[in-house]
Amino acid sequence: MDSVSGAQGGDLGWNGRGMMVPEFERWMFALRPGDLSPVIETVHGFHIIRVDRAKPGEVKSRHILIRARVDSLDERRARVEADSVAAQWIAGTAFDSLARQHHDYASGEETSILTPIARDSMPESYRRAFTGKKAGDVVVFEIPGLAGHPKYVVARLAAVEEGGEYKLADLRERVRQQLVEEGSIRRFLDSLRKEAYVSIRLPAGAPAKSG
Repeated sequence: MDSVSGAQGGDLGWNGRGMMVPEFERWMFALRPGDLSPVIETVHGFHIIRVDRAKPGEVKSRHILIRARVDSLDERRARVEADSVAAQWIAGTAFDSLARQHHDYASGEETSILTPIARDSMPESYRRAFTGKKAGDVVVFEIPGLAGHPKYVVARLAAVEEGGEYKLADLRERVRQQLVEEGSIRRFLDSLRKEAYVSIRLPAGAPAKSG
């Protein structure tokens, strides 16, 4: 059921570390040529792996993939779960607790992105979901998942800064902060100069240079 390797009899070719999902990679590098893995589960489905050849740092393998059947009822259950997570978050349940119970760690999805990002740099689904929202709002929306099935994101806006031209007050505040930082750096360097000293020690018997 692998649309990529299925036409080649499940042949995955040569792969190094970091190229497969962790569960698959662990077995791929643990097997000896000719060995079969037990049935293992990844975000893509259920696999049986066979290693054909191995060399330092690389393995040539093939697999049989069986994907789980996902129907509209499963998608509705996922949406209900996402709405429940959002309600609990709004009610004050700790983020870390909700993430441990519900987050899709297996797919490597981010759990929090606190670095400011421009709206224009966001994926379209995020831009639409955050339009008109303010800091502290919690939103639930879809993003593309595996095999065309949706995944649901529950997100809270930590802060929102609207763009536009700088006002004079904004520029004054930025200059003030920069001067404060520069003054702190100068004071720190001055204190180092007062505390530091240089000692030049010549080897025993070495003549001192004059000039």
